[in-house]
Amino acid sequence: MYRYGDRNIYKTLFFILLGIVILIGLYIVIFKYHFFGLSGLLSFLKGKPTFNETVYNNALAVISNFDGVDIHSLKLEELAAIGEPAIPALAKILEDENSTADQRWAAIMGLSDLGHRLNSSRNVLPYLIKALEDTDVNVRVTAATLVMSHGSKEGIPVLIAQLENSAILKPTEPPMPINSYCAESLAFYTTQTYGIDKTQWQSWWDTNKDKLRFENGKFTA
Repeated sequence: MYRYGDRNIYKTLFFILLGIVILIGLYIVIFKYHFFGLSGLLSFLKGKPTFNETVYNNALAVISNFDGVDIHSLKLEELAAIGEPAIPALAKILEDENSTADQRWAAIMGLSDLGHRLNSSRNVLPYLIKALEDTDVNVRVTAATLVMSHGSKEGIPVLIAQLENSAILKPTEPPMPINSYCAESLAFYTTQTYGIDKTQWQSWWDTNKDKLRFENGKFTA
């Protein structure tokens, strides 16, 4: 038999659940504002930017003007002028099987730059992390450093893997071997000083990978 008291219980449970939902929502909003600033909060509320063909063509024009040698030929400020809509456009260039290694390198540079400028790491990190598996080693190690700059430790083992690779990184200014670049990036983001000693870096990673935190631009255990 239905009793009036049962209705009060259901109403109480409803308001408790509603309160929990509101508290979770407030926590997410406060968390996004505290750690990513107002622009990050607005980005979260707006959701991911959508793909636009015109924006894609404009971004592709900027990427295509990069000559693969002179870093300054990549006009990041032109991508920045497009703003957040350039993110899905650059992602398409990065994922296009017909894109050259130079175009993919330029695309990850543009994505990372936009992520930092717009405080929108969450929108660019998935693409940068995917680039860690690129077929071109230059794209992989550059993506690894960019991934680390956005607070993800997933770039660390990619850099460690190339510490014995003495080929010249392309593009880079000034020219340097891939292993030196990897060692410098690892040292910068972890403050460890193992140089190009792959064995020591691997040991450090195996010991600390589950304990690493990203604070003030550095990974610490």
